[in-house]
Amino acid sequence: DQLCEISARALSPGTNDPYTAIDCLHWLAEPLVDMARGTPPPHLLRDDDKTLRVVADALTFERTLRHAFEALRPYVQTDRLAATEALRILEKVLDACLNDEQRRAVLHQVTELQSGCERCLPHTVDKDAMTAAAERLLKRSGLGLKGALTQAA
Repeated sequence: DQLCEISARALSPGTNDPYTAIDCLHWLAEPLVDMARGTPPPHLLRDDDKTLRVVADALTFERTLRHAFEALRPYVQTDRLAATEALRILEKVLDACLNDEQRRAVLHQVTELQSGCERCLPHTVDKDAMTAAAERLLKRSGLGLKGALTQAA
C-alpha cells in the first residue's frame, strides 16, 4: 500500500515525478515475480527466539497483483513513462507465471492499463505505442486473445 501511495503522490500534477513512481513499480515487481514462481510471502512471523508473533492473512498472487495494479492504474495510466514501465513490469511477472490462471490475471491488468491509457493519455502516438505493447504481450502469452481475456472465476 505504501508503494502505491508514493507512486500516486509522485504522479500527482503538483509533483509530476514519474521516476519515483517507476522506482516504486520496480520495488513491487520482485515480490510479484516471487509469488508468480510459487514463493508466497511468509504469513507466520517469529521473533529471534522462534516465538510466533504475527499471523497474517495468506496472500495469493492474483489478489496481490490485483490490489497493487488497481491502486496504481488511475495514476500510471496518465503518464506515458510510468505506463510504459508498468507494462514492462507486467511482462516480467508474466514470464514468471507458472499457470494459465496467473497469466490471465496478469493479462487482465495489461488490458485494463491499455484501456486506461487509451482514455487518459493525451497524444495519439503514446496511445498507439501502449496499444501495440499490450497487444504484443497478449500474443506472447500463448493463451490467444480470447483465452487471455477470459477471467478465472
